[in-house]
Amino acid sequence: MTERFQAPFQRFFTTDIKTLPASLLYFYENGTTTFKTIYRDPFKNNAHDNPVVAGTHGAAADSFPPIFLDGTYTVLLKSAAGVTQPGWPVDNVGGEQIQGQLDSYSSITSYSIGQLVTGSDGNRYESTANNNLNHDPTNPANRTGYWKQVFITGEYVSTESYGIGDYITYDGGLYKCAQAATGQNPDTAHAYWQRMHNIPHWGSTSTYRQYDLAIDSNGVVVVSQQNANTNHNPVGDTAYTWWKPLSRIHLEANPQLTQVKYLSGGGNLFAEWDNWLTDSGSYAIPAANTVPANTALVVTKPDKYRTNTPTITPSGGDYFEWSGANDFAGIQLLTSHIEIFKFISNGSNGWRIG
Repeated sequence: MTERFQAPFQRFFTTDIKTLPASLLYFYENGTTTFKTIYRDPFKNNAHDNPVVAGTHGAAADSFPPIFLDGTYTVLLKSAAGVTQPGWPVDNVGGEQIQGQLDSYSSITSYSIGQLVTGSDGNRYESTANNNLNHDPTNPANRTGYWKQVFITGEYVSTESYGIGDYITYDGGLYKCAQAATGQNPDTAHAYWQRMHNIPHWGSTSTYRQYDLAIDSNGVVVVSQQNANTNHNPVGDTAYTWWKPLSRIHLEANPQLTQVKYLSGGGNLFAEWDNWLTDSGSYAIPAANTVPANTALVVTKPDKYRTNTPTITPSGGDYFEWSGANDFAGIQLLTSHIEIFKFISNGSNGWRIG
């Protein structure tokens, strides 16, 4: 989702910028003179002319049409004769929403307490100071007094316990936990959750920058891995060339953490999750060629359900590799045992049991 352009000076109206007839607004990458794309709609379906000329696209002769931004810009105003107007250009221009929440860090932007950025290392950081200017969050020396690294733990789970400062995604939004919460719906329990950012659904005609967020057709929050990312469907991008699930990035940064899914009734197991089986159903490991090589999947039969005897089978013609042999039939968990199995995909046709 983009943001509606707001004039940086009070002498302009907030939604209808009054200027000289046929004047021009130029939009650049923040702090540069490199043109940056702007849009006619909030969903980035139609790029705007750049510069934008007053009086075009149905606007009055001395006004600009609606302009939607994608991040932070330097903006320059010139008259119809090409004369730069006093007070311009202006850096750090954003839209109506809070700036800097998931934008890439900029050394010429002054950040306030609570604003989020993506560092050049791909990690996310929260400003801990006001007037936070030119303190690169990827520099460990700036973690004291200016920035702290934050982690988005994944999609909200009603049975999970969250602490103050935890970040989760829910229904296309990014939320920060304001007080300890268990079973508090982020959409309604506003005393517990602060909505931080809207995440758009992936669109084949949209162009994404590196680290942009989107929601794929399966409802998974994914992160763009490259700039100029257009018409690369996140679903099926198992090599993570263009998109990577946010949950995977979190686990890569924190290998000691594991996401838990409580399962019953049989069905499919989930790669990159600890699958807790709560009954004696039959469960299938996903095909090994649908995930990158060395992807892990954990199956746990916890103490509460130790008397159950669920079965785990490979998909299609895949096999399980264990005890020096290939098993195509699957395994059944024993009674009266707490059991934990870790499966590692070979990316082709089998899973190694560790």
